[in-house]
Amino acid sequence: MSCNNFTKSDERSLRVLFGCLFALVFGPCILAGGVYEIYWGYQSQSWTPTSGIVRSFKLEDAFADSDSSNNFLGIIEYEYIVDGHTYLHEVLGGVSTCESERLQNRYEPGSRIDVYYDPTKHSRSSLKTGVNLSSSIWLIFGLLFIVLGLAIARKRN
Repeated sequence: MSCNNFTKSDERSLRVLFGCLFALVFGPCILAGGVYEIYWGYQSQSWTPTSGIVRSFKLEDAFADSDSSNNFLGIIEYEYIVDGHTYLHEVLGGVSTCESERLQNRYEPGSRIDVYYDPTKHSRSSLKTGVNLSSSIWLIFGLLFIVLGLAIARKRN
């Protein structure tokens, strides 16, 4: 049987397979990422503020293989002290060209920053508290993948 001789049954099987992948694998994984982000966003609202110090800030080209890139991976390493114990953290995040200069100025090594730490587990910290827009986007895309996957799997000819 050659690759060009797909029957309607074969096409239906492939559609169901891809639909199930979207609905049962990709969608729930993305949705779980959104739920995780929202959960910790709400948790962080009650975290204790303290002062920290930026140890390093690096921008790495997110698409090093391409000829030109407007997207970077921002890596901030910071430390803070709670009850005499020093904690060191590294935060990663996507950064556009427009944001890169502002963030380089804001997170200049040696500068003081606000850090929010979990009062029940001091080693858990964040530079921002609360739920942000990206958390909601994860939820929306996760649900969209699930619905899209189910629609693909159920499509009839």
